[in-house]
Amino acid sequence: MKIAIVTWASSGLWKIFVDNLIQEKDLDQIRVLARSKDKLNELKTQYWDKIVPYTIDLSVHDEIIKFSKKLTETKCRIRYLVNNAWYGKFWASDEIPLEDSLNMIDLNIKAVVSMCYICTPFMQKDTS
Repeated sequence: MKIAIVTWASSGLWKIFVDNLIQEKDLDQIRVLARSKDKLNELKTQYWDKIVPYTIDLSVHDEIIKFSKKLTETKCRIRYLVNNAWYGKFWASDEIPLEDSLNMIDLNIKAVVSMCYICTPFMQKDTS
């Protein structure tokens, strides 16, 4: 099974990626990841059965591990990883609560590295 993965699929930017990926004839699924179950369900109804939603908070490492196990269970081949999840607060550093700063690090750095790490074994070099 050939798949694409799009993180932060509930943002406005996801539509650009999904619109392009939906055109790929050789993709069996587009797995869309976000925290908002409602927005993911909107995606599912807006497109078609190619969309497989996963409600996940990528700033929580255990949730990434659970998603990793799903990849192993489905024996998929990842063609595309759109590692798009991030967030930021643009205030003076002394105005941002420590918890928010650490959450930004968890999502903007740790989650990006973790997703690359868990997805790479399911990718193959394109020889075409």
